[in-house]
Amino acid sequence: MLISKSEIISLAFISSFDENDIKDEIINTAITKYIIPAVTPAIYQQAVDNPEDYNILISNYINPCLAFYVKYLQLQQLFLESSRFITPEIATVKNNLKETVAEVLIIALQKKADLSQFVVQNYIFTPPSSKKLINGFLI
Repeated sequence: MLISKSEIISLAFISSFDENDIKDEIINTAITKYIIPAVTPAIYQQAVDNPEDYNILISNYINPCLAFYVKYLQLQQLFLESSRFITPEIATVKNNLKETVAEVLIIALQKKADLSQFVVQNYIFTPPSSKKLINGFLI
């Protein structure tokens, strides 16, 4: 794994958070659903196999993005399952919880956009097309 639970907490959570509350399944879901599609399976596997060769990609892009997607998934679970949070019976509390999760998602989406852009600019080579447009036809 490219990131530890303590790194996830330091990157995405403001207050202290128990590492044991972050399940490996949530991290794996975030990787599968959000990170791998953003970087491609091949590049992700290369980063896992050779992290020293992908240090900038991992530390500046994958890990921050992953941390916020883990937080996004984790908050949903905590609000639904944890006794630490008040059951949202009042409409304003429900709205505040939804807004909190939505704000985390906005951050995660921006980090994913930054990650995708970095990958395209630095790792994905698109050869120039030898086809030409002549009279509106691609030849």
